[in-house]
Amino acid sequence: MSRFNKHKDKPRQFCSNGEFFAEGGFEEMLCHAKWLFHRYLEDVINDPHKPNPLDNSQEPEFRKLLKDHGLIGLTQSQIFFKAQKYSDRLAKGEEPYSDKFHPPGTWEESDLAPVSVLFNKETGDWMQLPTVLDECVTSTQQQQQQQQ
Repeated sequence: MSRFNKHKDKPRQFCSNGEFFAEGGFEEMLCHAKWLFHRYLEDVINDPHKPNPLDNSQEPEFRKLLKDHGLIGLTQSQIFFKAQKYSDRLAKGEEPYSDKFHPPGTWEESDLAPVSVLFNKETGDWMQLPTVLDECVTSTQQQQQQQQ
């Protein structure tokens, strides 16, 4: 027995913070942009004149989505007001903004070991190395410790 799929002509969707978005494309990018905007609001408290990174978006359709959701096209005073409101909510114990792609968490909760990344400027290649966290320190680290 075959079942009728009434959604076969629609793009796949996902739910994030109670909103439904189409997978792929600008709607999915909007989820990432909302998270980025809230990180930006955290920075604005310390630097009220910091420019909105989302204002650099060039794609007209994406810019329209950002504007419709109140993420771009704001004056610095409007942005600072939003940042103060968000900061007040955080101060009262509310969790920082998170979504399906960016779950809440802090560096203190991470159980991952730190790593070092080496870049070859000529070729663009990179290599990830574990960071040494014992008595063996580099001469640069020794100099930094002596200066402190």
